[in-house]
Amino acid sequence: MFVLSKYNAARWQNYLLASIAFLMPIWPRIIGGLLFLFSVLSIYNLFMGNVKPKLNLATLLVFVFLLLEVIGILYTENLDRGFFDLQLKLTLLAFTVAFLGFEFNEALDKESTLKFFVLGAVVAASICLFQSAFKVIYLGSAYYHFLTSRYSVLMHQTYFALYLNMAILIKVVQSWHLLNDRHSEGFKKSLLTLAFLTLGVVLAGSKTGFIMLILNLTGIFIALIKSFERKWIAILISTSSMLLIVLMFAFIPYLNERITNMLGAFEKEKISAEATESTAVRTLIYKSSKDIVMHQPWYGQGTGDFQDRLDEYYHENGYIHLYEQHLNAHNLFYQVWIALGIPGLLTLISIFILLIVKSISTRKYIYLGFSLLFLIVALTESALYVQAGLTFFAFYTLMFAKDDDYPIRLTSHY
Repeated sequence: MFVLSKYNAARWQNYLLASIAFLMPIWPRIIGGLLFLFSVLSIYNLFMGNVKPKLNLATLLVFVFLLLEVIGILYTENLDRGFFDLQLKLTLLAFTVAFLGFEFNEALDKESTLKFFVLGAVVAASICLFQSAFKVIYLGSAYYHFLTSRYSVLMHQTYFALYLNMAILIKVVQSWHLLNDRHSEGFKKSLLTLAFLTLGVVLAGSKTGFIMLILNLTGIFIALIKSFERKWIAILISTSSMLLIVLMFAFIPYLNERITNMLGAFEKEKISAEATESTAVRTLIYKSSKDIVMHQPWYGQGTGDFQDRLDEYYHENGYIHLYEQHLNAHNLFYQVWIALGIPGLLTLISIFILLIVKSISTRKYIYLGFSLLFLIVALTESALYVQAGLTFFAFYTLMFAKDDDYPIRLTSHY
């Protein structure tokens, strides 16, 4: 009988985790096979007694959320959509099981996993840039093929911006010690990597991505002021970075138009029912979602009926574009509230509160940054109803939750 040692099982799990981290920004859907193998090894560890499972609070709340999804299928009418949603949530279940039977061999294994995610983000941004350059330079396409969805071909630009912003955060924290040696090759390479990832966020053209980038730059600005004895150097670096991004928006018409349209939508007192601009559309969606949750049962519409209820409301109120496109709530809290009612909403809020409080209390900056970045996306997208968002959430939430089980602290205080 073949028996895998505890050390070798953990080693292969770490290899698989690093591979998942690397491939996630490139193609989230492709990691299913790796996640399956990771889960099998975790179940093996649990069966052999190599790892003692510990249900920390984050994992428990994720279990509760999954349980509510299963209960919601019992009173839903659209079973096809309900089972499709449960199938999507299998990613969350697989990550939960995988991390229950997993332990890092060494504390630095987590550092390596995060580095592989950054490397994957750089590769993904390179693929997007090269394909845009091929279209513009070789095929003679217009310059705007370097922007928005024409640039972000691997996934929706909001999620791509989320991945790139997370990579920026990780790279900054892991390279912070190089500030004391600013003439080293490592420092120069880190600056080049950060500049390239920042360019990727700008080219993705996601308004939510810009907000996340501003959050990242603000955090870096505050940290630089605290670190530099000569405060003017920190202020000069941060101001220059902000100015460069502002100039890009000012001189690239396509990006400028997106910001102008967004501001115009905010200024309008009444949004047309036939609006198609993204900010105006979201305003109509949020109004629809609010009206639905205020008049529905406390337990929600059911796992599969959230979209049907939204479509009914769109049709009744003449929101033609929303109805034809079958747009979801574009807000995770509204989406969960419509589907799973107050129990689902409270569970989701509890998860975010736990993530933020835990990261602040332990002073782990990557953990805190992840929590805030995903919260921003959750306010503008139904992030747990899309593979790219669900994979990102499950990976980082449950990996960081392992700190409750694993006593060794990372040297970079991530």
